[in-house]
Amino acid sequence: MTDALDRLLAIVPAPDEPRTKSWDEVERTIGFTLPWDYKELVRVYGGGHWDDYLYVLEPGCPNDGYDLAAWARNQAEDLEGLWEFEQKPVELEAEEAPVIPWAVTDNGECLYWLVLPGVPPERWTVMVNEALAGGGSTSPSRARGSWRPH
Repeated sequence: MTDALDRLLAIVPAPDEPRTKSWDEVERTIGFTLPWDYKELVRVYGGGHWDDYLYVLEPGCPNDGYDLAAWARNQAEDLEGLWEFEQKPVELEAEEAPVIPWAVTDNGECLYWLVLPGVPPERWTVMVNEALAGGGSTSPSRARGSWRPH
């Protein structure tokens, strides 16, 4: 376990039953190896909501609306369509720089890992697709607070 997960366990007890996943199958489905700390978080807590705000996506989530593989597939399609109308952030311009969603908020933000060639999953950057006030469209941006290292 990681220090961060140990600290989390100290304040938020884990459910009685850990989640088991076939990570090899999940990673074949989405096409990427996922960060081990994410896999450990899902093993201990599963996907789901935190403080009625952050919803961690989980492969094969009991709530189909928060299935990681479905979100990854749908977001890839949605973002490709978005770039036809909005400027693609420079961070995503590299040919092999996809994003993988791993959490959403009740405000409509989506948290992604930015996957760059040669960067191991534990070093991926976390990117936030901020929801715009008034229900307008959203796009990944480098707005203040949108990026932080993972």
